[in-house]
Amino acid sequence: MLIGLLDYGAGNQGSIKSALKQIDMEFIDIKGAEEISTVDSLVIPGVGAFSTGIQNLSRNGISESVIKYAKSGNQVVGICLGMHLLATYGEEGGGAAGLDLISGEIRKLEKSKDERVPHVGWDLITNVENNDKNFAYFAHSYYFEIKGNEKCDVPFTFKWEDKTLPAVIRKDNIFGIQFHPEKSHTYGLKMLSKILKVK
Repeated sequence: MLIGLLDYGAGNQGSIKSALKQIDMEFIDIKGAEEISTVDSLVIPGVGAFSTGIQNLSRNGISESVIKYAKSGNQVVGICLGMHLLATYGEEGGGAAGLDLISGEIRKLEKSKDERVPHVGWDLITNVENNDKNFAYFAHSYYFEIKGNEKCDVPFTFKWEDKTLPAVIRKDNIFGIQFHPEKSHTYGLKMLSKILKVK
């Protein structure tokens, strides 16, 4: 199985590469639209603003190729900003249209006396199926708000004040991971490996 790691100028490529090596996954860097069709799974990493990320993806037809690749049934995994880019729209950086692979909008986390923005550090995520809880590493200021009529699964969640927000989203062959599995030690590596091995 060959993983394509999308290099679009907004990714934390080094830590993702290290994680893929640790879970014995073969990978190549993807820098052009024509390369996307050559891999078995596409990983979209990312740190930074939504608007900048989608602008970078739109260069040289990369965004169109990602959409075509996903709609052909191939696996796409977005991590942090990469997850946000899967949405219909993101308000960060003045607002911009996303890839619209999972219907939803990227909204800013609400600041309060108990919760700081950006949300950085270790936090609990919950496995919805069995209620198991584990710590994962987060670094974000925005979250994925799924549209009410969208048919997708949210197998893992995290709490933000009185809200339950998606830590992992799945719509068929498309996955979004809000936290950084590559920085979440053994638990994160196991989850990344499991997701990448989904057929």
